[in-house]
Amino acid sequence: MNVPAHTHFQAATAQHLAQDTQLSIAFTAMLPALARHIEAERDLGDICHSYDPAYSFWHRDAERAQAKLHDALQACHTTQMVMAEDRPLRRTAMLITAMLEEHEPSHPRQLYRKMRAAFFTQFQVPGFCHLEQHRNGLLIQARHLIDALIALPLFDFDPEYEVNKTAEPDTDDLLTATF
Repeated sequence: MNVPAHTHFQAATAQHLAQDTQLSIAFTAMLPALARHIEAERDLGDICHSYDPAYSFWHRDAERAQAKLHDALQACHTTQMVMAEDRPLRRTAMLITAMLEEHEPSHPRQLYRKMRAAFFTQFQVPGFCHLEQHRNGLLIQARHLIDALIALPLFDFDPEYEVNKTAEPDTDDLLTATF
């Protein structure tokens, strides 16, 4: 039997396996916190600030979910980045934080549009090894959650206040930031 001189695959070595870093662990823990926050905000949107006494429980749950998300995002921001493959994780955490903390109504949607436009260059890791696939899996899951986040009533605003949909905020350095 002739064995080809070149094979198109190789066994994974230790360096090819996904390497968890403190940042990837913190980012992984942030994803369910973001999902719970989205779910709690949807619940609040469904009841539309009703005078039903149960509203206070939903409001309390939403505040708790928001506090847990804040803590999880803070862990992503304060954890040291040790691998270049973690840079998109940090950018994504910064994007989510910027969207949630912004007081200008149109700014989160502008950030969202910019993230979508630059997703494959700034919010993904190039390559096909196990490490890159692991990080990209986390980032794709985060993108789906960000899609759900931007659809919340929390980001609804009156269109007459939106001056220019393509205008970029002066303070936006998320896409060009290096960490």
